[in-house]
Amino acid sequence: MSRDAGPTVLGVDGCSRGWAGILWDTRVLRGVFAVTLIELVEHAVAAYGEISVIGVDMPLGLADQGTRAADVLARRSLGPRAASIFVTPTRAAMALPQRAEASELNRSLGGPGITAQAWALRPKVLEVDAAAPALRAVSRMVEVHPEVSFARLAGRPLPHPKRTWAGAAERRALLAAAGLDLDAA
Repeated sequence: MSRDAGPTVLGVDGCSRGWAGILWDTRVLRGVFAVTLIELVEHAVAAYGEISVIGVDMPLGLADQGTRAADVLARRSLGPRAASIFVTPTRAAMALPQRAEASELNRSLGGPGITAQAWALRPKVLEVDAAAPALRAVSRMVEVHPEVSFARLAGRPLPHPKRTWAGAAERRALLAAAGLDLDAA
């Protein structure tokens, strides 16, 4: 990264074959990939140096009962896009091997049933939960929700889903206005 660059941010999300990350130092975008989250961060640090903050598009911290306040607030802020935030199951429910019994336990602990989306992300959520202490020793970590970020940039929840042409165009324009021009990258 350049000396004239600002602090380096690493945005991370799980994907089918591991973890994908984007490093941004306010001037340059670079992609990184690894099979595990810890490997991704280690690779990014080794290749690009100090990382100021890691933004993870996965829950950080699992509740012992009820629903995490972060999930409630994120969903509330998104209006029509609220479904893009899944309610994170409790730690005990995530530890169970079957969705039906995990859902039952989650309800008994004051949370909702477990959605297919939440259950599908279970391995990644558990990996983040296990890796978080080691990663916090490397850099500050924050939980991020792209839809919440875009709503903040726009000053309102976005009207179009991200997978539509209008939704993608609106999100790219918001990023460009914030100084992150994907077309130039």
